[in-house]
Amino acid sequence: MVFGVLVLVAVIFFVLWFLQPPQTVSQGEFRVIGTPTPMPSLTPTPERTPWETPVVSTPSPVPTQAPTPVDIGGNLVWLCRKSLDSSLCVSRVALALEKPELCEQTSLKEECYYLLATGSGDSSLCRKSNDPVTCSAVVGGNPGLCEDKNDRELRGLCYHSVAVASRDASLCEKADLVATCYQEVAIASGNVQLCGKGTDRAECEAVIRKDASLCESAYAPQACYGRLALLLGDVSLVEKAGVDVDYYYHIALDTNNVALCEKAMDSFKCRAVIERNESLCRDASNRKACYGDLAVALAKDEAAKRQK
Repeated sequence: MVFGVLVLVAVIFFVLWFLQPPQTVSQGEFRVIGTPTPMPSLTPTPERTPWETPVVSTPSPVPTQAPTPVDIGGNLVWLCRKSLDSSLCVSRVALALEKPELCEQTSLKEECYYLLATGSGDSSLCRKSNDPVTCSAVVGGNPGLCEDKNDRELRGLCYHSVAVASRDASLCEKADLVATCYQEVAIASGNVQLCGKGTDRAECEAVIRKDASLCESAYAPQACYGRLALLLGDVSLVEKAGVDVDYYYHIALDTNNVALCEKAMDSFKCRAVIERNESLCRDASNRKACYGDLAVALAKDEAAKRQK
């Protein structure tokens, strides 16, 4: 009896288990997901206090190449070689730059040394000049050296040079051209009293007094007007002067007035020199004169820079 009951219970349990509906399993519970790639661990940036200087990698310094020095003298000598009188041009450039070594680059180096010695007052250059005696007498203000000249005319020229350089009229009596010597010394020293012993008293006084009205009484009024035009930079006097000198050109250069170049004999040369533009010399009527004047102007510019 008991056995039968147990069998019946087992049958019922079996039937109930068999007839139970299958359980729905959430698909998401068994989804296979690829193993995620581990993220690299970031090292946290350490906090910096306000007074700390951030560490910045310093790049290696790039060595700077030293600039090649510009040979101003050499460049101007090259420009002088294209001029009308290359020797005089080089001499004037050497004087402006105070570079006596440039004299070695001209065929008339002795004359160059003379100009440089008398212009700069450097007596040591006289021994290399074409006239060491006169050069030393002028630079040193020692007229007694002129007596070393055996030739009377050369001795007179020596005294003349020393008289004008030192503005000593007493030496003119020993000069070769006495009246010319007095005229030059009078104007150089501004001594009107000496004009009476000169070659042209009216012109001498006109220049010293800067009075153009006196030119009418001069032996050569046109030359007198021209000289005053240059001295005063007065273009109104140019019309009364001669045509042998390009007065407008010289006044334009002295006053740095490029507008006056239109009245100059060679406007391109005038503009080239004032504007320091070498290319304009190609159109100048006298290219060689243009190159020479430009070289000297550039040399004076360089000398002015060095004096600052």
